Amino acid sequence: MGNRSRAGGMSFTMVRPPSDFGYNAKSMSVWGFHEIIKNLSVEILRMTGGSKEGLLDVAKFIRRDMATNQPFVPKDKGDLDLSWTVFPRTEGNKHGITFGFSANYALWVHEMIGPDIKWSKPGSGPKFLQKAIERNHDTILQIIADKMKVK
Repeated sequence: MGNRSRAGGMSFTMVRPPSDFGYNAKSMSVWGFHEIIKNLSVEILRMTGGSKEGLLDVAKFIRRDMATNQPFVPKDKGDLDLSWTVFPRTEGNKHGITFGFSANYALWVHEMIGPDIKWSKPGSGPKFLQKAIERNHDTILQIIADKMKVK
């Protein structure tokens, strides 16, 4: 399924390798995202019991947040926005979830930073997924905790 930045119960999936995006994207990196997921994961790993329901609720919450808080998911024809995917995983008694955008250009758009970019949707911009997760750190933990037992 592509490269994954994985930590704890959540991961962000890049469906295609950077080489698929063309010459300039080969050196593209996602800055800061790994640290956000790592910090969340430390707290998520202390939670036990319950089910995948809390993690699925997190994915729904993040999706709604990107639709109502800036930066919004950029929208030209709507293909990126419609490519939102959620994959729950279970390994033994451990539950995880992978969510993100499956459009082959999703990572490239997510990392487009610069003053000359003309976003097609007012209020949209780079790091839309990363910023949604970052600004909702406590809410994400609360959503999961509401469905699980904390040690």
